[in-house]
Amino acid sequence: MAAAAVRRATTLRKLGSTNVELPALGLGGAALMFGGRTGSSARVAGDNPTGSPAGFTYPSDADADATLQKCYDEGVRYFDTAPWYGRGQSEHRVGRFLYDVEDRDSFVLSSKVGRLLTRPKNRAYSHQNPRPETAFGPLAGHTNGQMARRHMGLQFDHQFDYTYDGIMRAYEDSLQRLGMNKLDTVIIHDLDCFHFTDAQLTHHQGQLFTSGWQALEHLKGSGEIKAYGAGINHVGNMSLYLDMMELDFFLVSQIYSLLHHGNIDTYGAPTGDVGTGRKYLNDVPAGTLAELDRVQERGMGIVAATVYNSGMLIHGGDVDHPVCNYRSATQGEIERVKKIQAVCAAHGVPLPAAALQFPLAHPVVASMVVGFAQPSEAVAAMDWLDVEIPAQFWTDLREKGLIDPAAPTPE
Repeated sequence: MAAAAVRRATTLRKLGSTNVELPALGLGGAALMFGGRTGSSARVAGDNPTGSPAGFTYPSDADADATLQKCYDEGVRYFDTAPWYGRGQSEHRVGRFLYDVEDRDSFVLSSKVGRLLTRPKNRAYSHQNPRPETAFGPLAGHTNGQMARRHMGLQFDHQFDYTYDGIMRAYEDSLQRLGMNKLDTVIIHDLDCFHFTDAQLTHHQGQLFTSGWQALEHLKGSGEIKAYGAGINHVGNMSLYLDMMELDFFLVSQIYSLLHHGNIDTYGAPTGDVGTGRKYLNDVPAGTLAELDRVQERGMGIVAATVYNSGMLIHGGDVDHPVCNYRSATQGEIERVKKIQAVCAAHGVPLPAAALQFPLAHPVVASMVVGFAQPSEAVAAMDWLDVEIPAQFWTDLREKGLIDPAAPTPE
C-alpha cells in the first residue's frame, strides 16, 4: 500500500532561531468569534445592525466546536487566540476543545498580552461603547459598533496594560480561560497606531520598553513559554521593535499577503484615516519586504495572518460590499485582485491557493494562522495548499507588475 501523501499544511517549519516548530497552517482564533468572508451574502439576518460591510457571521459554541474538531481531524496542531477575541470567549472555546487532548506537547498554543479583561463598571455601557479607557481617557479613532453586541463575545470591560504586572496578569488570566497550565508562545497585541493617539501610543510603548519586556523575558527564561513575539498591523512597526528590544518572532497581519506585501507606493496596504491619521508608523516609507530582510538578519521568524485580506483573496471582490483588511476595499484593490484573478484563470489556479502559497515562499515565514468560521473552510484551505501551481504563474504575475519583483515566490 502506498504511503499517504504528506500535506503541506502539516509540514513543520522552524520559527526563527527558537526551538519551536510550527506547521505551515494554524488556526486563528478570531474567526471562532466572527467569520464569513463573502460580503453581505454571509450576513445572518438581524445579526449585523450596524450595517458593517464586513458581513461577519457569529459562530455558536457548536459551530466553533465543529470547526475545531475538523481542524484537529485534518492534522492542524497550531492554535492562536487572544483575550480580545470575543472578550475571552475565543480562549474559552479553544481551551474547552483542547482540554481533553492528553498529550499537551502534541500541539502549539499561543495567546496574546496587552489587554486585561475586567468586570464591567456599567453592564449596559460595556455593550454600548466597547472602547477601553486609558490614562488619557477614552481612545480616539477606531470605533466599531459591532464590537458592542452580545453575540460578539462576553460582557467584560478591558484596558490596555503593557507593564510587567499587566503582562504577568494577562498571562495568568489566559491560562485560566483556556484551562491550560502553560502557553507555548505569547504575542504582544495591538501596540500600534490603529488603536491609539500619539500620546497613548507613546505611553504604552514606554510601559513595554521599560518594564513589560522583563515579564516576557521572565516567562521565557523560566521555561513557562518557548518564545515571544509582537503582532504587527502596520509597516514600520517591526523596525520600531527591532530597534528597541529582542523578540523571537513577529505575527504580521494585513501587510504580507499576495495583495499587500512590498514597496509601499505600489504594493502597500492603504491605511486611510485610522487611529492618529498617520499614513505609516514612524513614517517608514520602504515596505514590508525591507523589514522582513531585517527580521531575517536577526534570526527571527514570521507568522503571517490575514493572508486572505478579509476575503478579498477568496471571492476576488465579487460580492455586494467587498472588504479588505477589515474595512471597505478600495477601487484600486478591487481592480488589482481582478487582474490577479485573470492570471489565475489562465493557469487554472484557484485564487485562494495562490493567496495561501505566496506567504510561505518567504524563507523567514514559518507559518500562517488562518481564521476558519466553519469546518468546510479548514478543509478547503488544506486542499488549496496542496494545489500544484506552475512556476510560470508566478512569472506572469511578476511580469504584469502584480507582485513586487523582490518578493520570493514558490518557484
